[in-house]
Amino acid sequence: MPSTQQLYQLQQFDSQIDASNKRLNEIASNLVETEALKLVRKKLKAAETARRQTRAFMTDLDLEVKGLQQKITRHERRLYSGKLVNPKEAASLQEEIASTKRWQTKREEDLLEAMIALEEAEAAYQAAQQAYDETKSNWKADQADLLREQGQLQAENTDLSKARKSTTQFIDGKVLTRYEQLRKKKGGIAVAAIEDGSCLTCGVILSSRLCQQARTDDSKLYYCENCGRIIHIK
Repeated sequence: MPSTQQLYQLQQFDSQIDASNKRLNEIASNLVETEALKLVRKKLKAAETARRQTRAFMTDLDLEVKGLQQKITRHERRLYSGKLVNPKEAASLQEEIASTKRWQTKREEDLLEAMIALEEAEAAYQAAQQAYDETKSNWKADQADLLREQGQLQAENTDLSKARKSTTQFIDGKVLTRYEQLRKKKGGIAVAAIEDGSCLTCGVILSSRLCQQARTDDSKLYYCENCGRIIHIK
């Protein structure tokens, strides 16, 4: 029957592997886009759409204003060409010119507001772009750190697995089976270290008789009187 020292060493390897695997799972779940990155991308897209729509509206207004000016010019050229002999037709054309000028003035005011709106939309877009670039840069840096940590943990796990396999070669098969059964039942901890008579896993002070037996008798396994784990006297 082997010394519990080997079982305790095996427990140490398994605990390290468990902790490493837990962290690897956390890393795997974080190797995705963060909500913060998705949010700033969404804001950037919205700002880009607003900028495009504002620019398109301003362009349409500018073309309309130019078209109105061309219309006024044509009407005035006709009015003052001397070719109109009908006073009623001339008066109608004058009214048309006046109405067009009023509408042109209104659309020029709208155009000015659209130009201001475009400046604001451009500023909002630039701010959204900067926020996105900074967030994405930080995200990439975090991802690189996670990937480096992932690689290190995977390499450590490989070494730990080799050391674990080497240790199990010196442990009796039945003892190893018992150890694995306890690991499943006891949250991954099958072997509890005992220091100054106290179980370091559950905190209970063991009887001096049990501690003495576990310290001097290697013929069998002894268990914590409270948590039921295999005990190893440190």
